[in-house]
Amino acid sequence: MDLNFQYAHHTHDQFDTVTDVTDNQAIKAFDDFAWRTEAEKAKMLQKCLPTLSIIIEAEHKLIWISSYLEGSDLHFIAETKFLVSVSSYFACSETETIRDLSNPSFTQTQARKAIELFVSESLDELEMHFNISH
Repeated sequence: MDLNFQYAHHTHDQFDTVTDVTDNQAIKAFDDFAWRTEAEKAKMLQKCLPTLSIIIEAEHKLIWISSYLEGSDLHFIAETKFLVSVSSYFACSETETIRDLSNPSFTQTQARKAIELFVSESLDELEMHFNISH
């Protein structure tokens, strides 16, 4: 899997990439990201929200997390997409479709949990996690 890091000073199409990371390295990247510092810079620069993207398949399996400040409170926005099998034609066959989920109000703990569920491929739990009320 690959990681894309987008910092406050970047343009919207600019990011730094680290390739071939493990699940643990992806979680550590989330933990080590300077979320508050970058969110403060983003508020000042008005360019780009700090974002970490984890990409397994660019079009079919990814998650991204961004942070922003509201007053002095740090908030997280998250979006994920992944393939799921769904029954069709009265459960006689299955087709694959892309599940696209977003949550505009994760805490840092909830955002980290989303990363953990994504990299462990606990996709049913991830879907439930994205649908929790905040």
